Amino acid sequence: MLAEMLFDAEIYRLTLWTALLVLGIVAFWNLIYIRGRKKVLNEVYSDYEPSVSVVIPAFNEQKTIEKTLKNIFDSDYPPGSLEILVVNDGSTDKTEKNVKDFIKKFDARNIVKIINMKANVGKCAALNFGVEHASGEVVITTDADTIFNKDSVRKLVAGFADEKVGAIAGYYKANQSLTFSDAIRFLKHHDFKKFSHYFLEKFQNLEYILFLFTRKRQEILDAIMVVPGAIGAFRKDVLRKIGGFDEKILIEDYDITLKVHKAGYLVKCYKDAEASTTPPQTWKELIGQRIRWYRGGLQVMAKHSDLLRSRHGFVSFVFGFEYVNVVLQFLIWSLFFSGIFYKVFILQESILFLLMQWINRIISLQFQLFDYILFVAAVLFLIGMFEAIQSVKLSRASRKTLLFYPLLGIYAMFLGYVWLYSFLAHVTRRKISYAGRGWKGR
Repeated sequence: MLAEMLFDAEIYRLTLWTALLVLGIVAFWNLIYIRGRKKVLNEVYSDYEPSVSVVIPAFNEQKTIEKTLKNIFDSDYPPGSLEILVVNDGSTDKTEKNVKDFIKKFDARNIVKIINMKANVGKCAALNFGVEHASGEVVITTDADTIFNKDSVRKLVAGFADEKVGAIAGYYKANQSLTFSDAIRFLKHHDFKKFSHYFLEKFQNLEYILFLFTRKRQEILDAIMVVPGAIGAFRKDVLRKIGGFDEKILIEDYDITLKVHKAGYLVKCYKDAEASTTPPQTWKELIGQRIRWYRGGLQVMAKHSDLLRSRHGFVSFVFGFEYVNVVLQFLIWSLFFSGIFYKVFILQESILFLLMQWINRIISLQFQLFDYILFVAAVLFLIGMFEAIQSVKLSRASRKTLLFYPLLGIYAMFLGYVWLYSFLAHVTRRKISYAGRGWKGR
């Protein structure tokens, strides 16, 4: 095979040992879930209904703010216990006007309030300003383009009946706007850019679903790493106790979650508290978002390096192997199929002959080093499919989503390059924007 021509035995051995390391870690990670899943999947929702303040930082969100407001305004939470605070972060469009128009049109009970910042100060500063003015016992943070289910507020805050709980993560899924028919139409018109956007949307959808599965596994170890900014709830007194959101951190949800853990509080995840959000619609938007995520992650890891020896550091390390798993699969299978391509199309050998040769070798137990690598790759693929299936079950997503898992390695490989760029930008201290569109990565 081409692989045998390009790589010597030492490279094969390194690949095999790397694959075995990844296999051991992801297998251990999933055994934790199998043994402890009952602990976190039987979510009990109490009738606890504290006063709640929903804080929505908004910068130039005239297109979506009214829809988001109407959605939360119409939730089934008792109106007398609900407050919605829009922190207008120096918007230059009609965000302020649209919020005020909404209040005049719908809000006779004075549930919605707008706080205008004099200048664009950034998401974290806007969140802190909202928390400072919040009257609720519980603060829910969300984005101006996120839509909650009707019962999400109630389900999200129910866990605060336990005084040990300091924060609760909900589940956010990606809005889907493109269909398979759209993809075929793009292909017919040779619009390959939009055709690629179809796959971008589907990959992100599967990725967000996998995030939920990962969060539930982390909950088994009481080590949820991120309460998502799109749908997260906190005790207000805990937020004030830990100093609020760090205004010099790019991904405030990761940082604030670790601060809650450090303060000695539990962090929970309620999968039935759902919201939907619009993911990046172009590859350029995705790159901007992920650079913010990855550089922010490096900031948080440096800030909380004292947690590296704790279960939180362990979970962060293990979580990183989720992406290593799919990237490694992609590399191994690419190597395998490139070898077949070389043999069949360049050397003109029969694929049936090659297959019979391989089967005879396996039957006679004359294994080659690459056979072991293929076996490990196959096991990794099956474990990855197990994770994807469990994720789809948890999120009640369409089973068609699973069709995109075999291609996820391409997406993960692309994100690997973005991470590498982000790492280099971080160590060379490239300038970071904490305000404007930069704080949402758009």
